[in-house]
Amino acid sequence: MTAMSRGRPRRKPVKGVVGAASGAALLLSGLAVATPAHAEGEVPILGQVKAVSWDDTPETTMDVLISVHGVRRVDGATMVYYSAGYTPDSTPGSDRQELTHAFGFESTMSPLHEDGERFGDVAVLDVPDGKAYTTLYSGDEPTELSASDCICQSWTDALPDEPQPGQAYVGTAAVPPVPDDVDTVALRVLGHFFTDVPVEDGPMEPVADTEEPITVGMGWPEVDTEAISAVAEPSRFVLPLTTHEVLEGSAISERKESDSRSLDLSADVLFAVDKATLTSKATKEIREAAEKVEAADVKGRISVTGHTDSSGEEDYNQDLSERRAESVATALGDLLPSGSKITTDGKGESEPIASNETDDGKALNRRVTITLPGAE
Repeated sequence: MTAMSRGRPRRKPVKGVVGAASGAALLLSGLAVATPAHAEGEVPILGQVKAVSWDDTPETTMDVLISVHGVRRVDGATMVYYSAGYTPDSTPGSDRQELTHAFGFESTMSPLHEDGERFGDVAVLDVPDGKAYTTLYSGDEPTELSASDCICQSWTDALPDEPQPGQAYVGTAAVPPVPDDVDTVALRVLGHFFTDVPVEDGPMEPVADTEEPITVGMGWPEVDTEAISAVAEPSRFVLPLTTHEVLEGSAISERKESDSRSLDLSADVLFAVDKATLTSKATKEIREAAEKVEAADVKGRISVTGHTDSSGEEDYNQDLSERRAESVATALGDLLPSGSKITTDGKGESEPIASNETDDGKALNRRVTITLPGAE
């Protein structure tokens, strides 16, 4: 790491990036809105999204319908009730592993324990207060958590070996208690986001009297009060949120956290492939970034950090990210008032904000981040 001294664009929201500040940011790849209130006696559907599986082919369809049924306050926790199942027009004969390929686990909202075999990638998002209430795990220390500690269903518990098209299978996850004055939240459920979901009191009933996978209409899983009471420090599962916006007509996105703001500049605009020399197009982007930096009430040193995708060798990516950070910092310093303090660093491929399994995800990961400490 090195140190050096030295009319705003309009904004529009992205289709969405919301994430935990302590982990990778999350791309909203399928925003779902709340549906109308259910009639008396019907199964409540508070939000719904069709998730496209990566296993789809011209001959087969393996798309999944994910539904939110309730967010309920119970003793010591908030329960999220949801379901997932193949759409009625999906091809019969697919297994439960293939069903999960529509869940979108590029990043997780359970950063204290990442486990690809869980059916509980769930978080309640209080966006106005900037907090994410993530899936609870029983146990003492985060480093000692195991998959069985998740207060949620495993895929093998929630899904049959061969899920049937048109059948939806129920899951639940417990998150920390949501404050009493919060009556509407956003959700992340199985890799997808839902907005304007009401928070209600009491567990959903009736409880399904079965150990087999529960289909929608049979009832609801019983709340595991013993596991909830065994959670050590539920507050450690409440994380700060990061929100992103893009500046209209530019390659800059703005990320806001509880104690700082960051600007992400697309490396694809700033640099040619595998290069650290700024392109002619970079001038406009860095000038706009400098205007925002100068207008911010920065408290501390400005940091400029380079990031790459996972293509190529790790050592090469680390070096490239460091050189790119230096190039941006030098150009930025020339546009800021004398005495501005800037540090530079490179993270290589180690801090992705999207999946490196897709071209779009890699493009998001190729960036240079300008962090403005203390800026609101």
